[in-house]
Amino acid sequence: MLPRAATGGPLSLTLKPVRVLRGARALLFHGGLLYLARGTRLLRTDDLGRTLHHDCTLQIHSPRLRLAGATRLGRRLTRASISRLTILPDLTRLLVYRKGIYRVTADSQTAARVRHITRGTRPVSLASAPSGFACFGEYFNNPERVEVHIYGSADSGLSWHPVYTFPAGAIKHVHAIAYDRWSDCFWIATGDCPGECRLLHASSDFGDVREVLRGDQESRFYRLLPTPDSLVTATDTPYAANAITVIDKATGRLHRVQEAENSCFGVCQVGSRFFVATTAEPGGENDTRHAHIWMGSEDLSTWQRCASLPIDAISSMCLLSPRLYGLMQFPRVEFPEGLNPSARHLVAYCTGLRGLDDSTIVYEIDAAQGSEIR
Repeated sequence: MLPRAATGGPLSLTLKPVRVLRGARALLFHGGLLYLARGTRLLRTDDLGRTLHHDCTLQIHSPRLRLAGATRLGRRLTRASISRLTILPDLTRLLVYRKGIYRVTADSQTAARVRHITRGTRPVSLASAPSGFACFGEYFNNPERVEVHIYGSADSGLSWHPVYTFPAGAIKHVHAIAYDRWSDCFWIATGDCPGECRLLHASSDFGDVREVLRGDQESRFYRLLPTPDSLVTATDTPYAANAITVIDKATGRLHRVQEAENSCFGVCQVGSRFFVATTAEPGGENDTRHAHIWMGSEDLSTWQRCASLPIDAISSMCLLSPRLYGLMQFPRVEFPEGLNPSARHLVAYCTGLRGLDDSTIVYEIDAAQGSEIR
């Protein structure tokens, strides 16, 4: 039996929203800055959203795509929003937008598409190493289980080529790719069915790739957060009980440390605390009415639920039709990647949650302040 929510004790805390940024999607902490997307614009802030500065704009040639991304509902339905960002050592920014990988150099404010995505709407992974090598994995429905590629770029995102290929029948698609600065490697998670849920270790240039574990839903992960000795993650399944999971990097052994209400898409670290967030995905005994945020202790042994956010009216109506519910995206909380320079503030991005759809919340941990809306 996994431990249930902690109550009281040294871990007890509250999250107080101090700022809500409407229509802004928090993507990445880098160099002390937080980068956010608002439509086709990339913004940055050095004060957690009090002031926002323009970084670049995506060059979108398709009138239909520009129209799809012009409204909150359109972005939610079509996935026409900037969803991933990585920044290379030369400050080139690489971004994922519907049907493309976009690139903008340090001396430019216009991001152009450098890779057309032909399978699926967009990859859900994008990562880079200090060498400048960048990579993403294919994410598409793949009912016939054809081969799946991981693409890499060694020329600052100008060209992309397969650096690893899962043969036909091996997996459905690639979930997470995370760079591990302690081990100078990438960790890759795949899904979705038994035998397809795998964890792989790749050298920082993908010259050596090895499988660490393979299993069923207990090995199905959407996000990975490397630490010196472990990977912090949580399962992503509608078919079995979900759990916050710690993976020993040396052995690949899984430690299911805390039961969770649903699939988990968000994981991050703030100071010495760890946070995991759930979706509201239908299936089994999953909680389809709320997305939850959990906080873990420094040693990852004790966890407490610290926020429960209800789904919005659109999500409630879509529960009547599973197909429509998935089409509008599962309600969820996600966290920006990268090193958060604040030890007191948690930044979270919400989809399909009451009053918070397509909004970023800045929480203060263990402090009560008034909130401001932008």
